[in-house]
Amino acid sequence: MYSIICTKEYRKQIRNAVDDSTSIIAEKVGIFDDVEIENVIQEISRAFCNVLIVDITCHPEISLVSALRKFNIARPKTRIVIVAPGYSPGNRTISGLVKFGVWDIVATPPIQEEDMLPGDDEITCMHDITPLLIDILGRPKNEYADAARWDIFDDCATSDNPKKSSHESIRNYSNLKDRQIIEKLLGTITIAVAGTSHGVGTTHTAIAISQYLARRFDSVAIVELNSKKDLFNLKNDEYKKGKLDRSFVINGVDYYPYRSHDILEIIKAEYKYLVLDIGLAKNIQNYYKTDRDIKEGSLLTFDSLIQTDDITVVNSEYYSELVRSDCRILVTGLMEWQINNLIKMINKGEDLSKWHFYVTNATRQMVYDFQREIKTTTVYQAPFSPDPLEENKEQDAMIEKMIKDVLPSKSKPYGEGNRFMKFLRRST
Repeated sequence: MYSIICTKEYRKQIRNAVDDSTSIIAEKVGIFDDVEIENVIQEISRAFCNVLIVDITCHPEISLVSALRKFNIARPKTRIVIVAPGYSPGNRTISGLVKFGVWDIVATPPIQEEDMLPGDDEITCMHDITPLLIDILGRPKNEYADAARWDIFDDCATSDNPKKSSHESIRNYSNLKDRQIIEKLLGTITIAVAGTSHGVGTTHTAIAISQYLARRFDSVAIVELNSKKDLFNLKNDEYKKGKLDRSFVINGVDYYPYRSHDILEIIKAEYKYLVLDIGLAKNIQNYYKTDRDIKEGSLLTFDSLIQTDDITVVNSEYYSELVRSDCRILVTGLMEWQINNLIKMINKGEDLSKWHFYVTNATRQMVYDFQREIKTTTVYQAPFSPDPLEENKEQDAMIEKMIKDVLPSKSKPYGEGNRFMKFLRRST
């Protein structure tokens, strides 16, 4: 099943590339502005499709990246294919799409002026994208290596004037460092917190992280993505309303109880940080068998059941939000039953360096042994902090260490500590 967003110029070619026109469940044709493209993609996301084909010429602006990222969150299993007639590597919009995992790019090189006939322009000289699109739809989803040439790694690497003075180079480097910090905070950064079993402190940790962020930044929210409804129980009529209706504010954090809003609505509110309380990462269900024959019509009681070693592990409702977040945190205890749950949850061969393990109610030796056993350095011991709404310096230091990858850089100004750079500054 396909959904298509395209201009009228390339509609026919895209439809010809799709093997069966009856499999097109949604189609939007035209040229859209920033607001319209958001609405169009949000509308498309309401219906499931296997492939979304987007003709970039219908909206070549950078805001397309934000709109498609929201679509990807709502429909993580949908493959996104970008049609880019007349585009070549170096385009900022396509680079932004590649950075969040859109690697299927159907592109043709720009038409050169010498190839045009008198009176032709880019519109009349149509690019032939049909065979390229047929080819890419007939293959599995691309890997990053297939799209790496579209990724802009350093937009300041080239310059019209390669010869600059030392002072100008220092100034430009400083500007680059500032811009990198700003770009890290552009868009909404998501921190997802999940637990290995009930009672390990998942919600406590999520609240503590959101309150820590609110003490440093504006525009922070916590979203409850589990049915325990702990955040709903925090609600008080005295609290002010947050950015959206049915949310409330505590110490600068907007709280969104379970299913008070669609996740896309909250993302569209453009918070700087979203902390997602996932609850249990995975549900572990045991299989039982009866210890004796049950006569027809008799009651099946718990006493007549025997637990087997067979289990099934089911991802939580919002597990996809956990694995696609900018920072994923797994809260666990180190009691024997909690460790058993953790072992059952982790997939064989999984890269544990992508996870941050926040260990509660454990001694330092237990944490050390656990870290040595799983062979990763991303293990953090939760300090004693009974109230997550209260500032706790020891807890803040541990949280800062754990989520440092999604915080603005604290790097020293260029040249600090360098005797040669200090000499240059003194000589000016």
